[in-house]
Amino acid sequence: MDDSTAFYDYCGRCYVVEPIPIGSGRESLVYHVLNLNSTCIKVYKNRSVSRNKEDKLKAMIRKASEMNLDSLAWPCKLIFDDKNAFAGYAMPQFENNQTFDSLFRNAEKLSFMNIRDKLLILLNFLYIIKRIHSCGYVIGDFNPSNFAIAKNFQVFFYDLDSLQFTDEISEISYPCVTCAKGYLAPELIKLCRKYSNWFSELPFPAFTQYTDLFSIAVIIAQVLLDGRYPYLNISTTNHCSNLNFHVEENTCIFRPKYFCLLDKEIFDEIPENIMDLLGKAFIDGYKNPYKRVTEIEWVNAINPLILNNDN
Repeated sequence: MDDSTAFYDYCGRCYVVEPIPIGSGRESLVYHVLNLNSTCIKVYKNRSVSRNKEDKLKAMIRKASEMNLDSLAWPCKLIFDDKNAFAGYAMPQFENNQTFDSLFRNAEKLSFMNIRDKLLILLNFLYIIKRIHSCGYVIGDFNPSNFAIAKNFQVFFYDLDSLQFTDEISEISYPCVTCAKGYLAPELIKLCRKYSNWFSELPFPAFTQYTDLFSIAVIIAQVLLDGRYPYLNISTTNHCSNLNFHVEENTCIFRPKYFCLLDKEIFDEIPENIMDLLGKAFIDGYKNPYKRVTEIEWVNAINPLILNNDN
């Protein structure tokens, strides 16, 4: 970061930030705002960020009032540096939460959770996806570091500037141009190969709510399997370079030919109706994206299980 620790929005409000970022990614840094409670800002490392990104964020900000910001790090204000150059955006800050990524790498912590707690995490996760989809957005990038859990099992979504959508007013389409390996639907993996694996070159809309449904199923399986990645001989997504190969070859552990090779104890806690949906998601949904399990189907299956557990 340069010497300046202050940024400004269109109204001239000042955002004074701590000099050390609280988060970082390939293209941006996230800073806590000292003078505004529960607010942080995302600053792009490359200040010559395209005008397209600025326009995309403006379109998202217009929708902010329709979104429940209690659980979404949704863009709220564009921010500019002291030279009035576009720098990034302000968003709600959610503290002391554990990302799905860190939870998946800490299998012991997940294994201590009972099935009700895991299902509650998934239910909260699915409700947010349902809300995002209902507003016409495609999530696209299901990197587990973009989702976090609080102690009360509330779920939060980060890095939402990668969402894909078409702006209702300008009719400009903004594609998703990134996705974590291992969470990419098989048809997208094949398509990417034609475009030298550059997401930005894929024809619009490459990502759809149906490709999201594949990624959702992977996350659901990982939560229920104590962080284990649901493909053969891969315990976690870390230190594995061929995740997309396993997805494309469909070495999913819910297929009967692989299921019989595994220790059945890892499936013991998973309710029968959820196992059926996992089979549908990874077997039927592999062959036909339109047969994947929707977020509403997952919610309808999980909700009664939690209610019965509470009674």
